[in-house]
Amino acid sequence: MRNNTKGSAMVLVLISILILSIIGIVGLSNISTDLATSRNFAADKTAFYAADAGINVGLNMIRNILYPPDVQFLVTAGLITYKSGKLEDSTAQPVRAFKGFASPPPRGIAVESGSELSVAVNPWQLDVSSQVQNNLKGLSRKEITLVVQTISSEY
Repeated sequence: MRNNTKGSAMVLVLISILILSIIGIVGLSNISTDLATSRNFAADKTAFYAADAGINVGLNMIRNILYPPDVQFLVTAGLITYKSGKLEDSTAQPVRAFKGFASPPPRGIAVESGSELSVAVNPWQLDVSSQVQNNLKGLSRKEITLVVQTISSEY
């Protein structure tokens, strides 16, 4: 009787290497997908917080500038840009009057139309959009809209 098992160990080793290679390729593919997802998530959060920073810049300007429709800004820092205005606006846009509803007076403030005190409550719509250059997938973009009320005397 002849033993015909010569070379079978080599075939088993080659099959094992093939199986291990397939497992390695699948693992690398999963890691690559996870990295891309993490980068997209980070760019998305960065765009949101850039828009939030723009809201704070806009609020500060509305507080400090006598006439809110003059407020507009464009800030670029590295790969991050935020501006007043909506995403579809190509340039910074001024704050505009909010026309969605007639706002009630703020809490704790009496709005009288008598001779002692006369104030106007003006709601303004502040739109801020941001974009972050993502190295892999282009741009991550966010937009935040906020209604701000200013109170001014009518003397």
